[in-house]
Amino acid sequence: MPSKILVTYASRTGSTAEIAQAIGKTLAEGGAQVDVRAMQDVHDLAPYRAAVAGSAVRKSKWLPEAARFIETHRAELAQAFRDVYGLHHACCCSINSMRSVLCNRF
Repeated sequence: MPSKILVTYASRTGSTAEIAQAIGKTLAEGGAQVDVRAMQDVHDLAPYRAAVAGSAVRKSKWLPEAARFIETHRAELAQAFRDVYGLHHACCCSINSMRSVLCNRF
């Protein structure tokens, strides 16, 4: 069974990418093997046991590349992943408050 966690994101101004990096760092500090990658650079989910997905939100919708990622990988996500999270700028939690949740889930 794969042991890595994917943290993937779609970003316009870099803010969502920064959040993804912080989440990846938090998970790694908890002992997880983590890859942080832009959604357009992810072509295969087989190496991962879980995924954290985040997107910037424009007009109450994820960015088009984020929607494509979810649609492209819908079958894999539905079958293999029980912990897939979506994050957007409306989530005002600090990384420290998310640390225990993330580390306990993964």
